[in-house]
Amino acid sequence: MIVSPTAAWAEACAAVGWRVFPVEAGQKTPPAGFHWLDWASTDAATIRRWFPDDRKNIAVVTGEGFDAFDIEAAHLSAFLHWTEINRYLMPTTPVALTGRGGWHVLVAPTGRRTTKLVLDGVHIGELKAKGGYILVSPSRTVSQYCWLLAPAGMRPARRPPTGCSAS
Repeated sequence: MIVSPTAAWAEACAAVGWRVFPVEAGQKTPPAGFHWLDWASTDAATIRRWFPDDRKNIAVVTGEGFDAFDIEAAHLSAFLHWTEINRYLMPTTPVALTGRGGWHVLVAPTGRRTTKLVLDGVHIGELKAKGGYILVSPSRTVSQYCWLLAPAGMRPARRPPTGCSAS
């Protein structure tokens, strides 16, 4: 059986314990009527059925294996400046470039629900936690999502057919 590159990536996410589900091509929303929080899965056969080709995006449930700081592209420089002036060193953790040029910084689950991220009074993004989800590589909205630092143990069979850069 030939597995699509998207299915390979979704299976790699499932292999590290993340529940995945399909999202409409070019979008951030699951198919109409799809109860993603109930139906997200780590089952390889289910994943292959959901991703027979590369037309769908991959979403991963947050608040279980990880939470994600979803920092909007327009606020990355402010976030990085804040970390610098406060002498905060980012730990080695998975980081992804989002389809709109922001970052997803993955951290251990906080036990919180999804909420706004505010830095010095400015809304810079969201904490995607319980009740939330993020898209992952090789999903595409405005551009392709890609790992800047992939999670340990995540070795998809093949890289996505199109490259992605952090520029």
